[in-house]
Amino acid sequence: MEELVSIVVPVYNMGTSIKICVESLIKQSYKNIEILLVDDGSTDNSLQVCKKFEEVDKRVRVFHTENHGAGPARNYGIKNAKGRYICFPDADDLYEENAVSAMVQAMSNGINDFVVAGFTSLDGNGKKVTERSYKDREVSGIQMRSNYNKYIGENEEFGINGAPWNKLYDLKIIRENQIEFPELRRHQDTAFIFMYLCHVNNVHFIEENVYIHYVNDLRKEWDKYPINYIESVVGLRKIQEKTVFTWNTDNKIVFDKLNQGYISNTIKAIELSLSHRFKMKHYERVEYIKNVVEYSQILSIEVPRCLGKYQNILLNKLRKKKYIQVLFIIHLKVFVEKRGGLFLIKKF
Repeated sequence: MEELVSIVVPVYNMGTSIKICVESLIKQSYKNIEILLVDDGSTDNSLQVCKKFEEVDKRVRVFHTENHGAGPARNYGIKNAKGRYICFPDADDLYEENAVSAMVQAMSNGINDFVVAGFTSLDGNGKKVTERSYKDREVSGIQMRSNYNKYIGENEEFGINGAPWNKLYDLKIIRENQIEFPELRRHQDTAFIFMYLCHVNNVHFIEENVYIHYVNDLRKEWDKYPINYIESVVGLRKIQEKTVFTWNTDNKIVFDKLNQGYISNTIKAIELSLSHRFKMKHYERVEYIKNVVEYSQILSIEVPRCLGKYQNILLNKLRKKKYIQVLFIIHLKVFVEKRGGLFLIKKF
């Protein structure tokens, strides 16, 4: 008998795109599924669209919560899931017809408890941006944890990305170890995967490309970051210290890579001072930068050799407290990139 698979979809103001996502789930060749649509306090017609699917397909269950973000919405889905396995597609993406079948087949040998599949990223016009494929391979959890650069870093042959949607999880492991998406507005997915990997015995990478991911343009992506984004950056760092850092205690290459990510994300938090959404005055931007630097303790982090020139220049300016120059450089970078350009800087 086929194992039941729970598919949890957090939904927030996706009335125009959730239909395509759910239709791709209903059409799965693997039929023993339940689709949990968790409306995260939407202010558009998302809830009504979801309920229409619930009326016509008994496998669809709809829940409504106050707005707390995708992480808590997924946690709500985990709490109400009845399946043996669980997966987490986004509401504006879709699964290929054989997605669940391919992942369950890779999981059902009794050894594997985590499946990672390939995916294709498309822009808003349906043009391919990137494609990620893997060679079929099984890797022990110990190998995964002790070889961060090979199996977890995004740019490696078998590196898994930080998103939850191209993966299949064992719901029993999640519940027995009380794993949940942390209450972070960003990076909660990566943190969840790190915590799940702590308890994985065997991982199966599969060749099948099962997921279609639609990439937001830079303007829309920029608008997703909250003013307190630095709290998510620091929150992820704390989880990394309890997971990845302990798996690779003597590996400087791993430490450098994690420090690079932390510095880059902290600078991204500083860049938010220029977001039109927050309407900061000049003196408010300076105070905001000071607060981010103090909260993150970024100036006490060992600077890795792999850090980019842009980040290095900004770090030097921050050490010297030249905040006006920091704002000027960031403004120039954001201006260029929002218009599709490539920002290169040699020195400043």
